[in-house]
Formats: sequence, C-alpha cells, structure tokens
Amino acid sequence: MESGIEIKGKVSKKEGFCRLLEIAGQKKGWLTLSAVLAVISEIMTLVPFYIAYLLAVEMLGTASPDQAYMMDPVICGVVAFALRGITLYASSMVSHVSAFNILYSLRVRLSQHL
Repeated sequence: MESGIEIKGKVSKKEGFCRLLEIAGQKKGWLTLSAVLAVISEIMTLVPFYIAYLLAVEMLGTASPDQAYMMDPVICGVVAFALRGITLYASSMVSHVSAFNILYSLRVRLSQHL
C-alpha cells in the first residue's frame, strides 16, 4: 500500500505547496495571484515606516524643515496605506473564492467516487 493520495487514478507523493497546487488543479493561477497580492500588500506596509524615517531625518537635520518637501512623502504614505488595504482585500477575496471552488471540486470528486 502506497502512502500517497489518489487523484484521477494516480497516486501522488508530493507534499506541501506542490501538493496544494496539484489539488488546486485549474485554480493554480488564482492562488498565485493571491500570493502576489499578499506580497504587494506587505511591501506597502513598509512604506509608511520608511516615510516616517525620511520625515524624522528632515525634521532633525535642519532647524526649519521644508514643509513643501514634507508634504510629498506624507501623501505617498497615505496612498501606500490605501493600496495596502486594497491589495490585502483583493488577496483575501481571491484566495477565499479559489479555496471554496477547490473544496467544491474535491467534494464532487468524492461523491462521484462513493
């Protein structure tokens, strides 16, 4: 008896992420898109910290900081924060939709097998 799981007559010995992609079938692209959006979201999380650093350097480096220079990074920080929310939401929605579609297809295959 083999220790793998049978899908469409084949016994699979894959594990981890490779096994997930094998089970996902046609939804591999959706899962990849979800991961990419999650990475973008996390990158956008770091932007406000970098902007805070730039503003601290500007404020501590000069006696009278240039307010016009300081406004651009603040706007970029707000935009990055908004983009983070949008990409995090999109990542969650794509992953949930693909997960429920994968579960549906697994249940259909299980019911056909029974």
